[in-house]
Amino acid sequence: MAGRTGLLISAGEPSGDLHAAALVRYLRQYLPEAELLGFGGDRMAQAGVHLVHHLNEAHAVIGFQEALQNVGRLYRIYRDLVRVARERAAVAVLVDYPGFHLRLARRLCEAGIPVVYYILPQFWSWGYRRLRSLRRNVALALSILPFELPYLRAYGVPAEYVGHPLMDQVGPPKTYERLPADPVIAFLPGSRRTEVRRLMPRMARLAEHLKQLGYRRFLVSRAPDVPLDPARWLPEAEVVPGNAEAIARRADFAVVASGTASLEVGLVGVPMVVVYVLSDLSYWLARSLARVRHISLVNLILGREVVPEFVQHLKPEPLARRIHQLLSSEADYLAMHRELLALRRRLGSPGASRRAAEAVARLYRSVVS
Repeated sequence: MAGRTGLLISAGEPSGDLHAAALVRYLRQYLPEAELLGFGGDRMAQAGVHLVHHLNEAHAVIGFQEALQNVGRLYRIYRDLVRVARERAAVAVLVDYPGFHLRLARRLCEAGIPVVYYILPQFWSWGYRRLRSLRRNVALALSILPFELPYLRAYGVPAEYVGHPLMDQVGPPKTYERLPADPVIAFLPGSRRTEVRRLMPRMARLAEHLKQLGYRRFLVSRAPDVPLDPARWLPEAEVVPGNAEAIARRADFAVVASGTASLEVGLVGVPMVVVYVLSDLSYWLARSLARVRHISLVNLILGREVVPEFVQHLKPEPLARRIHQLLSSEADYLAMHRELLALRRRLGSPGASRRAAEAVARLYRSVVS
């Protein structure tokens, strides 16, 4: 370990870049002497990380088929990160992006570099193989979901629960006391190019059915890292740039791609449905491996289906009818809103990025001292 005092930080997609940047801002306070280097996007660079590779949308792939199409590019990034870590890093921090990072963790562990994994793979969804990988290759697992810790500790994974970073980023929830008379419906097609291309045509057809049911006020989100204009599919909707919270603040109901965005919308307290579409191959493999009943973080955290989920073969007419049912019943609408307000109690107090940075700093000092 002599001569290696750097800290490698890797985040393979936009949401990971956001959370890694928040972590880095605290790490610069706790470890001002450490060189920060790695793989990420503009947010990490602005926070002070020297990027070995810059994140762009071609790297942010999801699903088995999509990963195969990008394997050459991902391998070059993997190879360079291993080389730089062996030369300069005392500790590595890997953020989310499990298909890439679990392999990187194994290689770094073999090179004698302690690995901290922040925002863990969905081992509760994909079975225990990922838990075995964490136990073998990770020096410290930092959990952001409260139901994960018992599984991790029971399986012998060194772990801490630090809370969810969204608790530092999402403001107070909206409050509804009655059903909105003329509701604004927001469409959130995701933060990856592949998600937007798959979901926006389906959301456009859904909007047509909703217009037939009398709805006229639509918003659509545009992720800052996706160079696609959703207005080409939904020209009648107002485009709202920024994160999921920004559009949720202006909406009364949301149609959300499964992922972190659904949790952001839930923390704002806006009722929703969650949708998702993969390639047919990815969907077939996912169904054969999945171990949980729900796909949305909202339902997983609350432990039951609070928000309806529509996966893969989205039929716009029945989906429009389900949304109309929720927007026609004040009792159903307000019941979902009250259930969503419980998310904050489940996730705990703010301060996840700070607590995660403290844990990384403790490990780093134990290694370099």
